[in-house]
Amino acid sequence: MGAPGAVGPTAGVPPYLPAPPRRARQGLSTAAIVVIVVVVVLMVSVVPAAVLYVLVSGLSRSTGITPGSLGPTLNSTVGPVGTPPSYYVSVYLSPTPGLSTGEFGLEVSDSAGHAQSVIAASAHCVQGAGSSGPACVAGATGWYAVLLGPTSKIVGTYSLSGGHPVWTNLPAGSSAVALSSSDTLLIVSSLSFANDGYSLSAFGTGSTPVWGTVSPL
Repeated sequence: MGAPGAVGPTAGVPPYLPAPPRRARQGLSTAAIVVIVVVVVLMVSVVPAAVLYVLVSGLSRSTGITPGSLGPTLNSTVGPVGTPPSYYVSVYLSPTPGLSTGEFGLEVSDSAGHAQSVIAASAHCVQGAGSSGPACVAGATGWYAVLLGPTSKIVGTYSLSGGHPVWTNLPAGSSAVALSSSDTLLIVSSLSFANDGYSLSAFGTGSTPVWGTVSPL
């Protein structure tokens, strides 16, 4: 036996007395787990929001493109006029500032979404004398569009040229014409668009998205 008062196994001290240090270590482990859980919760809630913000703000800055709109409003429909009959649809424009004819094309579709044929217009639409408006007649089939400036002068024609619908009949030396809120779009057609679910739509022809729809015509 050990000496009286001695500390050790032979003194009758149970071998599990060192347990308190273990409890201290367990306490540290529990605290660490709590910290980890808090960090994970913060990551789950904060990180996705931050990533979403970066993506959205990054997209808006990276493209630098402002979508354009014609802002079209149906004004009037006239026809039939003459033989063969011609129909005219007048559309007021309220375009995005800076939008030009070089950035968009036009499409007329029926109620089933089928695009109607664009025709050449060089022999069908001429500027009237003096301050009078243009003198335009429809072809045997299809349609074309005339862009009229503030004084009803022709500043562009959307028609078939070289096998593709493009803006032609522009002012001398111009490759495109900037639109203004005083412009009017005149659709000239051999068919009546009224009451048949036809629609006029604009679409971008370059990197800039362009829209604008009049439905029905």
